[in-house]
Amino acid sequence: MARVDRLGESAKAWLQVASVIGRSFDADLVTEVAGGDGATIIAELQDMELVHNTDHVGVFIFKHALIQDAVYDSLLSDKRAILHERVAEVIEARNMHRLGEITETLAYHYAKTPRVDKAVRYMAEAGQKSLMVYSLDDAYLQLRTVVELVEKVPDARRMRFSSMHY
Repeated sequence: MARVDRLGESAKAWLQVASVIGRSFDADLVTEVAGGDGATIIAELQDMELVHNTDHVGVFIFKHALIQDAVYDSLLSDKRAILHERVAEVIEARNMHRLGEITETLAYHYAKTPRVDKAVRYMAEAGQKSLMVYSLDDAYLQLRTVVELVEKVPDARRMRFSSMHY
């Protein structure tokens, strides 16, 4: 964290968004959410040995999982939820034509936000997708999470999830 604390505000914000995405992340996605000059920030983070290239163009990885964990854990819960929501919104907008392929990712990010409607929708779709390929353990966990999310909402009986198909 000492190296992270030496970063400028835009580079620190950029790294925080990357930590919300996960150990590996798409630099364009991070730049779209965090702003700033992505190329310059990536160069700075590489020089400080916080991140490095992967075999995929534009995809980077935290040099060590502990760096990602430390940055993520340093976020206050409200800011963490805001970043998860923003990441989910950008991923959703970028992939409108193939949402079925990324339901698990969207479910994960929306489940970390107050957007229970979206979390339930995508988690239920991910559970249904797991059932279709007989991944019963995954389906059980995903559908159990749906129930837990719905139970958190005081007036869940009034919630309508019209886009869900069972």
